[in-house]
Amino acid sequence: DLINLYMIKFKVDLSDTAYFNGITIDYAYIIDGLDYAKKHGIKRVLIKSEEQIKHRFNFEIFKDYDFITTLHWIVPLSKLSDIQGLYNLRNLREFRWGPVNDIPIDLSAFPNIEMLSIVYYSQISGWDMLNNLQRLFLTKVNTCDLSFLHKNTNLEYLRVLRGKITSINGIDNCSKLRILFLQSCNLINTLEPTIFKLNLDRLNVEKCPNLKISNTIFNSIDKISIL
Repeated sequence: DLINLYMIKFKVDLSDTAYFNGITIDYAYIIDGLDYAKKHGIKRVLIKSEEQIKHRFNFEIFKDYDFITTLHWIVPLSKLSDIQGLYNLRNLREFRWGPVNDIPIDLSAFPNIEMLSIVYYSQISGWDMLNNLQRLFLTKVNTCDLSFLHKNTNLEYLRVLRGKITSINGIDNCSKLRILFLQSCNLINTLEPTIFKLNLDRLNVEKCPNLKISNTIFNSIDKISIL
């Protein structure tokens, strides 16, 4: 029946306890799902694929869905995909982009982003223009430090997972940063001196075997968790 067909194509859950609060669309039915979201005023969209293959996709269709304020895109993409149409989403406040790691993307097209979850890669540009970014989840940072974030001074929460960073240099000006979470960053060995230029409330460190936390750091941050 029609209801079961919708459940196969997409799922809407607007509850406070939802895994994703909004509409979750199966990639195979992306147009049907986006049309449904547009018709019913659903601005939060997650698009996923059960197939672990890289899809060739033209994002030009998004010109008709510029009402979207949250987009979680977790569909693997072919290098032949055209993402230019993605830049029609000028109202994005929350953006999850992955697993995508070889297609250039300019984040400056989304100046209103407040929350970003992304797999880091060198073809990402426009970091300097994310003036409203408050929460950032980075995966696989393959730079030695965090200098590319030096202008993201409104950051309040930063999580780095499986990075090659050896230090946190570059976030010295992030005076609003309250929570720093470092996870599986095997090469990092110190947080100093940058850590003393921040006003952290919480520091979480997990599976960073070479990182030494000095007594001075313990005395300067209220809540520290090391696993």
